[in-house]
Amino acid sequence: MTDGEVENKVIDLLGTKPVYIADGHHRYTTARKYQKEVEAAHGGKLPPGHPANWCLFVLVGMQDDGLLILPTHRILGNIPTFDVAAFAKIVAPNSTLSKRR
Repeated sequence: MTDGEVENKVIDLLGTKPVYIADGHHRYTTARKYQKEVEAAHGGKLPPGHPANWCLFVLVGMQDDGLLILPTHRILGNIPTFDVAAFAKIVAPNSTLSKRR
């Protein structure tokens, strides 16, 4: 968000309401660690506009009946003998997507 007016509206709207990090907590932790590393490399606190001070996230209402968080970021790779079709067949009975169709 780069619009200060919109940012202030969001702050006013959320006030002191709790924000739950259900997905992305590793991203947030990594971003904070990166920020600390950049601060150490620059000899102290970074200027407010420095990119290391920011972390991408999305806010979603928990009461949204259509809310579905999928682990699409968990991609397998570098496994020469991995068979995608065989894996899909094995996990299909337990797949959230197959149950929603």
